[in-house]
Amino acid sequence: MRIPSGVTDQYIYFVAVDATDLKTRETGLSSFTVYRSRNNGTATVMTTPTVAELSAANMPGVYSLLLDEDMTIDSGDDSQEMCFHITATGMAPVTKTIELYRSKITAGNTLTVSGGNANSAVQTIAANAITATAIASNAITAAKIATDAITAAKIAANAITSAKIATDAIGAAQIAANAIGASELATDAVNEIVDQVWNELQSEHVTAGSFGEIATEIADILVDTAEIGAAGAGLTEAGGTGDQLSAVPWNSAWAAQVNAEVVDAINVDTYAEPGQGAPAATASLVTKINYLYKSWRNKKEQTSSTFSLYDDAGTTVDQKSTVSDNGTTATRGEIVTGP
Repeated sequence: MRIPSGVTDQYIYFVAVDATDLKTRETGLSSFTVYRSRNNGTATVMTTPTVAELSAANMPGVYSLLLDEDMTIDSGDDSQEMCFHITATGMAPVTKTIELYRSKITAGNTLTVSGGNANSAVQTIAANAITATAIASNAITAAKIATDAITAAKIAANAITSAKIATDAIGAAQIAANAIGASELATDAVNEIVDQVWNELQSEHVTAGSFGEIATEIADILVDTAEIGAAGAGLTEAGGTGDQLSAVPWNSAWAAQVNAEVVDAINVDTYAEPGQGAPAATASLVTKINYLYKSWRNKKEQTSSTFSLYDDAGTTVDQKSTVSDNGTTATRGEIVTGP
């Protein structure tokens, strides 16, 4: 696999097989150790290797490794080989190699060459070779640009964003004086704006001698303020005898709405079973009930030393605990995470 230098979001895949028979695919593995070496460098352990199992049911034994450490080649080199050695308990060691290369174009883009000159895509343009003075007057006009030559569909997503526009690239100093003035606005456009503002004021907000709705809203606020009184003297606690709160009766329809919501939460809504991990000492009632249902429903195993509770598929141990018996007392330890 070839990966451009400096890229740290790419993955390689490997198959984990049993360390003894070298053919049985291993699932549910964790705690991988990965050593890396670039260009004959010292074998160095990856500090935080990211290894993920793709699907124990659909792709058993297939794992991915994120290549996110030491992914930049040395100065002066265009290509270097890199080796990864992967181990885990019960798994036969796996060794994978990749090629790091220095990209000649921007990562993620495609270089297109057209025309008869095979080298036409790589040309050197002298500094300031294309300037405003070097372009003939009217060399580029609206008439010379084909219809729909530049459309939204032909501009890459986020090609023009606020982050890509230099600070103050378009400011007051860059806009010519009177570039947009009264003379630049059509007479009809100005009249339309004035008429619309006047119609809005007449129909919605103005009454004789005052701003209608605004004045009414201000008057309502003053009345409410007077009823509350200084420092809230007009308010009482809920259920008291004050005019403001005791005048609001309980709506009998609210009880039915509350009951419906409770029924939905208990009898309609569904909740996923807890995943792999040690149950917290402090958890919500829903989580605690979910653990009880999972323990009653899912596959379980009991050996002389270990109790195991499996996931929904019955292939991976999600929770477990140690079991012991000294002939007098049988003890099952606290539930911890699998596997």
